[in-house]
Amino acid sequence: EYIKGLLAGLRKITNGKIVLTGVCYNEGEIGAACLEGDDLEYIFTPHVDAAYHGTGDIFTSTLTCGILKGKSLKQSALIAAKYTAGCIKLTKEQYPEMKYGVNFEAQIPELLKLLEII
Repeated sequence: EYIKGLLAGLRKITNGKIVLTGVCYNEGEIGAACLEGDDLEYIFTPHVDAAYHGTGDIFTSTLTCGILKGKSLKQSALIAAKYTAGCIKLTKEQYPEMKYGVNFEAQIPELLKLLEII
């Protein structure tokens, strides 16, 4: 109900499509709520226990790529969540001491696959 309340509040401000990130209902998962018209859908990926600056920018730019490639809002959010989680996971494994930014460049081939470009 809390998430639906936030989305209702945002709906009063804008009549556009809404993606609310950081949604967590089950331990070990994190995702987003996607509201398009009256259609509310959720996407989830496994939660990676790490936090880095810039991951919101990665999510948003990837979401935009999906939309520009003709994907639905939910598909685009899922692609963005998978790519962002992959960047976080890889960075945590390769550079556990890094705290500012993620190694997104190494995950670009995976992003191209998720977007069905290659």
